[in-house]
Amino acid sequence: MSENLKSQITKIENAINEREVMLKKLQTAAKERHETSDMGWWATLAGAPGGTALAVTEGEEARELEKVASTLEKQITLLEVEKRVLLTKA
Repeated sequence: MSENLKSQITKIENAINEREVMLKKLQTAAKERHETSDMGWWATLAGAPGGTALAVTEGEEARELEKVASTLEKQITLLEVEKRVLLTKA
């Protein structure tokens, strides 16, 4: 395997690792936002003012975080495919 090929594979592996770390953080944040949204709905049911606004805001943030997480998942998949292609050339 050439040094150039090894270098490309290493760069891809690093990119995958970085995205996996970001993905875990995004998934955790989205889960927390969903839980806060749920609490907002429960507060609304209990008659607390502002519960609906909290639920809607946090729910929307959770959905946005999930969209970014989905994009990262797709990038990871593409990088893994690219890595496999390079490994077949080795």
